Amino acid sequence: MSATITREEAVALCTALGFKTAGKWNKDRMLRKLLDLGGMVKDGGIQVDEEHENADRFNELLLAISEADGEVEFSGKEAVGEKTQEVKAKKEKAKPAAKKEEPVVEEDDEDDEEEQDDEDDEEEQPKARPKAAPKKKGDVERDRFTNKVGSQAAAINAVLGKKGLTYGQICEKSGFKAARVKAHIKFLVDKGFVTIENDKVSVV
Repeated sequence: MSATITREEAVALCTALGFKTAGKWNKDRMLRKLLDLGGMVKDGGIQVDEEHENADRFNELLLAISEADGEVEFSGKEAVGEKTQEVKAKKEKAKPAAKKEEPVVEEDDEDDEEEQDDEDDEEEQPKARPKAAPKKKGDVERDRFTNKVGSQAAAINAVLGKKGLTYGQICEKSGFKAARVKAHIKFLVDKGFVTIENDKVSVV
């Protein structure tokens, strides 16, 4: 099963995870990063912070990418733009090599770009799971664990109690898949709201 995502969603998702230069990435680099993130989701090691206003949507995308088994596609303008670029590239290759006016440093530029990509990854990697700045509560209704009422996180919170539950029981009661539940439970553990003993999750 493949996952389809727009260029705008991909940039917004990566930005929310702390990759500030995501808007400058080309298609290939963006796809590589999305696949990397999908693998991290399977290990329960990454999610968009619950405090982010689009946390539910972004975590849904991460889950879809993790279940796509490496088949991630761009939709909309990004897909059309890539096809146009491929056509232009073919036309450039078809031109006589004798024309000196044609640039001959494209490969060097690509190498520089790859080196810069690696540097950006090294700089940004520690920010894979940033903690969003606390937002003012305002009139938004929150549950006992500070999650917005009506969100996926709140639905998972609703089934938790003093009596310990296994991940399987939480998935069954909440209706969410294991990857989503594990990511949220990790968030709750980090916040000190729940503990895990003998593979069972219980409220502190």
